[in-house]
Amino acid sequence: MFLAPEFEQALKAGDLSLAVDLYGGSLADAPERARELMQAVDEDAALANLEQAFAFLADNQEAGEVGSIGWCFCGGWALRAGLDMPDELDAAVIYYGHLTTDPDRLATLGMPILGHFGEADQGIPIDDVRRFERVLDEVGADATVYVYAGAGHAFANPSGRNYQAAAAEASWQRTVEFLKRALGE
Repeated sequence: MFLAPEFEQALKAGDLSLAVDLYGGSLADAPERARELMQAVDEDAALANLEQAFAFLADNQEAGEVGSIGWCFCGGWALRAGLDMPDELDAAVIYYGHLTTDPDRLATLGMPILGHFGEADQGIPIDDVRRFERVLDEVGADATVYVYAGAGHAFANPSGRNYQAAAAEASWQRTVEFLKRALGE
């Protein structure tokens, strides 16, 4: 997953972070190229890469707890990591990522989930977010979802046109607190 620079600052001594490459080594230098890469992702290869990243952290680095976090495209993949590794992952944070509302899939989640979404997001409509939240509640998942009033997609991206400082700061503070609880201090 792509990590915000603030993530590194929030880590305490001894914590690890790992950015997982879902693009097979390709880089995007413009939004159009990023869109092309997202559309071309091989889902099986991406899931295998996430599983290898988990194994590296858990086995090679002896990480006691492992969580996933992602923004936008990788927000959806943070959820996918949880769905793929429901008993292994210890936390997942989704920033305006693609969602599933399939109760059978969401019922498998064994970790706490934190979601951040913009009320005015055209890519992840608020109705989908509310349905996701409702299904998580129905299946008894440990989940908290925040919706930021007036915020659009990518509200936490300081280099984007939808950046909203107040929503970004609030969501980041909530993320840090959530990860401290879910992954231990």
